[in-house]
Amino acid sequence: MTAPWIARRVRLASPCLQIAAIRVTVEIIRSKRPERMSEGAKIIMVQAKNKSVVVSKEDLDRSVGVEHYLAPVVRDLVALAVNGKQAHWHVRGANFIGVHEFLDEVVAHAQDGADEVAERIVALGLPVDARIGTVAKKASLPEATEGFQQSDATIREVVAELDAVLTTVYAAVSGLDEIDPTSQDIVIALAQQLDKDRWFLASHLMA
Repeated sequence: MTAPWIARRVRLASPCLQIAAIRVTVEIIRSKRPERMSEGAKIIMVQAKNKSVVVSKEDLDRSVGVEHYLAPVVRDLVALAVNGKQAHWHVRGANFIGVHEFLDEVVAHAQDGADEVAERIVALGLPVDARIGTVAKKASLPEATEGFQQSDATIREVVAELDAVLTTVYAAVSGLDEIDPTSQDIVIALAQQLDKDRWFLASHLMA
């Protein structure tokens, strides 16, 4: 039986459970009664639409873990979309049409991926910070070269950017293995697409 100081009720305006609100409740409980919080205190009660629902501490921790691994993926994908468009506008030289047009596909894949990953975070009740200033500070991609450049140089830069994003994506794949298989499936599919984009671009450089 859960102790009364753990079984707190959170009145929600929406019928959907808001995990962020529940997390706040857990933190309040911890701060008010730390001396009585034991390892066995793993559940709380919430109320939505006049129904009491048990939410495990593991579910609360899951949303935090997902955000930890997916937020860097979102920021890297936003940066890839911006840099990919810059490359698309300024590429010159051999294979211009093919490279120019395919870079737009890379941008579209990055935008779609960022949207899907960000919505997964939000669906679990947490916000995601992909503002331009935050992306500029925290994205792992190398800085793109300013102005026009030949296609070989452009391809090498974008491949390096894809490598940086893929490092972040595969870290998420590994980290989410025991946290949230659903979120892991999203980044696995994303890795498959980015690996393919990298292959298509790098093939232009092969003799």
